[in-house]
Order: sequence, then structure tokens, then C-alpha cells
Amino acid sequence: LDDPGLRIVASSSHLSKETEEFVSLFDSPEFVQVGSSLKMIMVAEGLAHMYPRLAPTCEWDTAAADIIVREAGGVVLQAGVCNSEGKALEDWR
Repeated sequence: LDDPGLRIVASSSHLSKETEEFVSLFDSPEFVQVGSSLKMIMVAEGLAHMYPRLAPTCEWDTAAADIIVREAGGVVLQAGVCNSEGKALEDWR
């Protein structure tokens, strides 16, 4: 949280209040909005430090990019638990 200038990528069409709150926790982050699964690919390439997705998503939206991130040595984490419709059942904090 204290490292200044981390590059954080987020959705250009699904930006949520929760994502904005998460990004505000960091010290002077570079916030880049990008579409599609390009965000996770940017993490795999080392062009971004993280991609917080604090809005509902489905496996088919993330599966291909997930394996690319993992093969590049990164990790994809689930923040909280969701129901089958993607509604958060617990707070991401």
C-alpha cells in the first residue's frame, strides 16, 4: 500500500465504487482503464502491478487470462465469496 506509483489496471466499462475505494488505498497509483482481458495480460507481461476486479465476473471472462498470468509466475486471487449470480456475499476488505 505504501509503494508509490504502482500501475493498477481496471475495467473501462465496469468500474465500481468498490474498485475506486480499493485504488484509493495506494500511494499515488498510476490508474489505467483498459477493456477486455487485456488487464490480466498486462499483469502477466509486467506492464501493470495488479488488476482489482471488485465487481461480478464469470469464469469464462477470466479463464484464458488466468492461465497466462499463472504461467508468467503471477497469481489470481478471489477477493471474498460470491453467489452463483456473482453477487458478493462478503466484503472484500
